[in-house]
Amino acid sequence: MPDSISGKEDNFETYQYKDGNRISSINGKSHKVGIRYNYDNDKLIETNTYNDNGSLSIKTKFKYNDDGLIAEADEYASTGSLNGRVINKYTDSKQIKEQDKITVDNKVESVTWYNYDAKDMLTGYKYKSGTYTANYLLKFSLFEKDNWLKLVNYYNSKPETLVERKIEYYN
Repeated sequence: MPDSISGKEDNFETYQYKDGNRISSINGKSHKVGIRYNYDNDKLIETNTYNDNGSLSIKTKFKYNDDGLIAEADEYASTGSLNGRVINKYTDSKQIKEQDKITVDNKVESVTWYNYDAKDMLTGYKYKSGTYTANYLLKFSLFEKDNWLKLVNYYNSKPETLVERKIEYYN
């Protein structure tokens, strides 16, 4: 089914949960596991991302700050070599405000700054890598049980992606 923005075929993922934690993301077209999530006492400690052929592509390991928020994420190639690091900075209300991607040479590759409204809902973000800068505006709608069902992501003031969610609630 084409989406209303680009006319491209839609993509979807199915998430599997155990004890309230996401344990895998399954690609809706290939029906193969794309990401596996590993936890220690309800804290995400590692994700493993797989290629379509089932081989490991990327392993990411997470470190937390004193507030229990992800402070750093180290990304490794399938060979085990470090690809780079992501460092997160947070607002006083514990919302991510800046995300720095650092190379293996310890240089800043890119920076993303996040914006929120008065209710701490993400409204947009700005991405900068070298001389390239992009601004994104997010518009959420159709709320149900405090969950958004539709998101339009604008890239430099033009609609880029449409995300529609179907949420099943269980008693």
